[in-house]
Amino acid sequence: MSLPASYYEDKWAVIYHGDCLDIMPEMQAASVDMTLTDPPFNARIDYGASVNDERTWPDYIAWLIRIVDEMERITDGPVFVFLSVNGLLELTPIKRPRHICVWDKPMSFSPRLGGSPFLPHWEPCAIFGKVHGQGGRVPDWHLPDVWHHNTAKRNRHPCPKPESLLIQIIGASPAGVILDPLMGSGTTLVAAKQLNRHAIGIEIEEKYCEIAANRLAQEVLEL
Repeated sequence: MSLPASYYEDKWAVIYHGDCLDIMPEMQAASVDMTLTDPPFNARIDYGASVNDERTWPDYIAWLIRIVDEMERITDGPVFVFLSVNGLLELTPIKRPRHICVWDKPMSFSPRLGGSPFLPHWEPCAIFGKVHGQGGRVPDWHLPDVWHHNTAKRNRHPCPKPESLLIQIIGASPAGVILDPLMGSGTTLVAAKQLNRHAIGIEIEEKYCEIAANRLAQEVLEL
């Protein structure tokens, strides 16, 4: 096998339409510098016919670990994976991240957690992969582990991340090639393109590939 034909491609970004568990094994080890993704949270959200967001937790975690393992294999740097709190609690006893960062959402209006009195205003991001420089040295770039950004406006995707959040994460490092294997509407790729970084996106639902391609085609760089 080999990589499929691209769904969209320009100077800075390429999109593949398909299952990331079919496509990532065709990518070479250490072929990207940073991986950043926001998988479905197993929260019963309707993303489309190709996405099962209502699994048992053991099935969901097994699926997610397969993806994280592939991301670590092809990434010569850190792997950022956004999670729900429940997802984090289910994942960490089986695959422990190297660090946990927090997305603080000051103006979030999410529903109460399980009918409890708690109103969620934060979201965890688990860090895997390589977080140190050569020989285990501290890298020459830094990123705070609490990120303050309001939620994004919906763009025909039920759970988009704000561009400003992804720009902060990507812009903190010198990573030249960014991968998002669960691309959704393409915000990671748009943020990377704004920073003159190369980006690869993979998405199983074609309607989101179309949205991402349109966003990238309209993106104007300040060169």
